[in-house]
Amino acid sequence: MNNTRPASRTELNRPAWIDLGNDLPPLQVVALNISQTGAKLGVRPGVTLPPLFTVRFTANGDIAMVCKVVWSKDGATGVRFVARAGKDTRKEPQPAQPAANPPAPQLTENSADRRRSRA
Repeated sequence: MNNTRPASRTELNRPAWIDLGNDLPPLQVVALNISQTGAKLGVRPGVTLPPLFTVRFTANGDIAMVCKVVWSKDGATGVRFVARAGKDTRKEPQPAQPAANPPAPQLTENSADRRRSRA
């Protein structure tokens, strides 16, 4: 049988975690194989995945992809990578970002009086 996939697959057989959103805990699956364009995930029988989700290939969420389900059969699901996902911020909160345009300093009566006295 000829392999017509656009990218070659690498066997992994490592844990991966699917982010189901809505504050649900991640669903652990097995990343059976992976390529540049997609992956084959081992999913417990009876589990139905949403059509679009994020899969994290590391426990800390450093490597994560937004995936679209392409096929599902006998406890395995084939996914196509749609985009890179950000790091899982639920595990490591990100520091607050400063405002893009900080407010201008307010002049007080005393600061205006000092300017007049210098003139």
